[in-house]
Amino acid sequence: MLDKNLFSPPAIIRQYEEKIPVKVYVKDYSDPNEKRLNYAFFKHSNRCKGEDGRTYDYIDSNGEYVSSTISPYSRFIEDNIEPGVYDLVVSLINKGYLTCSSCQGHSNRRYRFVTIAFNTKKQLNKFKTSILKSKVPLNLKISNKKNEAWPGHSIVYDYKKLSNKELTVQEFNKLSNQISEEDFVRYYNIMFLRDYKEYYLMEIRIASQSDCYPNFFSVLKWTFQYPYYFVLYKFRDYYTNKFTQYIKNNVKNYEDKI
Repeated sequence: MLDKNLFSPPAIIRQYEEKIPVKVYVKDYSDPNEKRLNYAFFKHSNRCKGEDGRTYDYIDSNGEYVSSTISPYSRFIEDNIEPGVYDLVVSLINKGYLTCSSCQGHSNRRYRFVTIAFNTKKQLNKFKTSILKSKVPLNLKISNKKNEAWPGHSIVYDYKKLSNKELTVQEFNKLSNQISEEDFVRYYNIMFLRDYKEYYLMEIRIASQSDCYPNFFSVLKWTFQYPYYFVLYKFRDYYTNKFTQYIKNNVKNYEDKI
C-alpha cells in the first residue's frame, strides 16, 4: 500500500519546505510550459485501462499506445500503475525513489520495467550495486551522461508544440530529441518537486529480451538464448515478486543530495 504521508508532501523534500505550504503539494506556475506540466503530472490521469491492465491515454493514428507520465506524488499515481509492477513501483516510491515510468509488459514488449531518476551518478551506482546482489535476472539501461533520455522515454517541455493535438509516438520521440538540457531538468524538477541541477536515469528491466532480437549476425545467438529468455518470460511474475521483496528488505531509502 502506498504511504499516504507522501502527499503532504514527503518529508524528504527539504528543498521545498519553505516554498510549498504543507497542505498544497502542487504549485501554481506562471510559465505556460510549467503550468501545463504541473497539470499533466498532478491533475491528470491516463483515461483508459485495457483488460490486460495496460494504462494509456489514447491510441495514436499508427495503432500505438500513448501513456502520460504521472508524478509519484500525484493523488492519481496508484490508478496509473499497472498490476504486474504495482507492488514493485509502490515499494520504490515508499522508499523515496523517483519513479517516472513503468510497464508490466504488453504486445512485443514482454519484459517488465520501471525507470528511476537519480540526482547524482554516485547515487545511481550505489543503487545499481545493491540491486545486482538480488540474484534476479535484470537488464539495466542507464543514461550515459547527465540529463539524457532515450527513444521510447519521451520528454516534451514546449506546450506550444503539443497544444491539444494527440500526437503519435513518432512525433513525441521527434520532439523529445529536440529538448534542451535546461528544459530536461525543469521537466523532472516539476514532476519530482525538486530543485536539482542534473538527473541520471536507470531503467530496470525484468525478464528482458531486449538484447536478444535476431538479425543476420546473431541467428545462432538467438537460437541458443531464446529458451533462456522464454523461461524468464514465463516466470516473470516470480522474478518480479522476488525483486520486490528484495527492494523492501535490502535496499536503503533514497537520500536527497542536500
